[in-house]
Amino acid sequence: MIRFRELKLVFILCSLQFLSLGNDLSFSKLSVENGLSNNQVNVIFKDSYGFMWFGTIEGLDRYDGVEIRPYSRKFPETVENVYSISEDSEKHLWVGTATGLFFRNNNNDRFERIPIVSENINVRCLVFLSDTSLCVGTTKGLFLVNPKTKESQQILLNDDILSKENVITGIFPDNHGNCWLATHGGLVRYSPETKKKDFFFNNLFPQDGFNSFTSICNVGNKIFLGTSFMGIVEFDLSTKTFSADINIDNKIVLNISTDNKGRLFAGTDGGGLKIINIRTREIENVINLSSI
Repeated sequence: MIRFRELKLVFILCSLQFLSLGNDLSFSKLSVENGLSNNQVNVIFKDSYGFMWFGTIEGLDRYDGVEIRPYSRKFPETVENVYSISEDSEKHLWVGTATGLFFRNNNNDRFERIPIVSENINVRCLVFLSDTSLCVGTTKGLFLVNPKTKESQQILLNDDILSKENVITGIFPDNHGNCWLATHGGLVRYSPETKKKDFFFNNLFPQDGFNSFTSICNVGNKIFLGTSFMGIVEFDLSTKTFSADINIDNKIVLNISTDNKGRLFAGTDGGGLKIINIRTREIENVINLSSI
């Protein structure tokens, strides 16, 4: 059986081709046999030069469409579990790993550690708000980093640093200057300008754990959240209410994204790739990659 993170790799390659080729799904597969550092891929990012970057549990790789080039040796220390990749306006890469935040200096093609805290910290997601503001989601709260000066500020969503609200798995910036944060303890709206925090909890089911969100994406006035226990949850930005109208058989959703054409793509843990029509709430297709 293909493990989820192998699935996620092919899933992202598939979705990129899906966007460019209309409804014709075309798959290709990359693995350790092609030079990938590990088949368990946490994140994939396409930079401004057209390179694909793969963050795996054993480091960072770059793919130019022909060959895979390992980049882990260009870090100042051993790098494992690359979880997030983003790019600033000057085309420098920023990489989040299980041990911290790193910045790629294009002048020497090497990565430098950005010490947002004194100890190692698990960086799960990166989103640029502007040229001078990078949102860094970690397992110990939110950090606002100035990419120019490399200065950082830590924001704890709960005073107890070990609380579930401080485990951030996804960030969506809205058009009003707010950051919507998917956490293991609920959905949080944070305003970097006013410092205000608003918490929204999913009360559809009373069981503990149903506010553990794994991923986030936005379509219009809706936020869609992947969960660890109940599939996909929808949050209405107008009414500030949750609903669970999308029924998928596999309830562990580890990644969710959209093609901005009325479809959701949900990568599940062992249940394949689900392609969902947002309007009808129906599953249009289920891709099982075990046969690829």
